Amino acid sequence: MIVLSRIRSRLIVLALLTAVAGCENHLCTLIGCTDGLAITLDGTFDVGKVFQIDLAEITPTPEVVPFMTCSFAPSAPGTAGQQLLCQSAVSHSELVNIIQIRDYEPKKLSIKISSAGALVSEQTFEPVFTTKEINGPGCGTCRQSSIALSAR
Repeated sequence: MIVLSRIRSRLIVLALLTAVAGCENHLCTLIGCTDGLAITLDGTFDVGKVFQIDLAEITPTPEVVPFMTCSFAPSAPGTAGQQLLCQSAVSHSELVNIIQIRDYEPKKLSIKISSAGALVSEQTFEPVFTTKEINGPGCGTCRQSSIALSAR
């Protein structure tokens, strides 16, 4: 009985040592990652108005190349009814007040905001894209940038 107890103890110690040695090999997490540019529309957009947002890339030549048009109708905080709809040949999605442009990295971006045909704001951005291994080393990379867009 004592012999079996010692064998079992040694097996447990061996199993623990093997598990600790195995920590050098890592597991990848399953955090979602979308490559591209996230544009967050901040709280400066007036409730009750409908805004047109025109996005264009400014090339080195310099040429302005439109690639997306969005319509944004903000609602009061905590209420339903806010609407963001975008049209583009570029892969994208809309989520409440965020325009997510996937797999596209404009170096210089012109964004015009208008409402009822009048120009509200025109802004230029140079997004800085960073590459991260958010799921752990050796688990793939994610290349992203984000900007905040104001209506003022």
